[in-house]
Amino acid sequence: MHLSLLRTTVVALVLALSPAALAAEGAPLELTPAEGLTYWTPAPGTFTPRTMADPERVAFADEVTLAYTITARGRTTNVQVIDATPAGAHTGWAVSAIKAMRFEPTARNAARTPIRSQITSRWDGPAPK
Repeated sequence: MHLSLLRTTVVALVLALSPAALAAEGAPLELTPAEGLTYWTPAPGTFTPRTMADPERVAFADEVTLAYTITARGRTTNVQVIDATPAGAHTGWAVSAIKAMRFEPTARNAARTPIRSQITSRWDGPAPK
C-alpha cells in the first residue's frame, strides 16, 4: 500500500516538474488589447523608434497589426506582424515602434504578470511619392 502511494507521488512530482509543465506555468497571459491595459500601461515619456527605410522612397504600410509580449520588466518581445495594409508594404516602422515602447504594471498587476496581446498602428507620416 505504501509503495503504491510512493509511486503515485513520484509520478506526480515528475509530471509537475517536467519542462512542458514549467514552460506552461511561465507563459504570458493571452489578452485582448483592452484587457492588456488592465495589466500594463504605456510608460510616460518619449521614445524614438528607428526607421530604417525612407517613407519618401519605400511604400510604408498605412496600417499594421502586431502581436507582442510584455515581459515582467515591462519590455516588449516576440513582436510579430499579423496584418498590413496594403499587403507587402514596409512594416518596419511599426515593429520598431512597439519594440521601443516600455510599460508599467497597473495596480491590478503588482505581480508584473507577462502578457501577450495585439495592437493596430497607423502611419500618419509623410506619404511616399
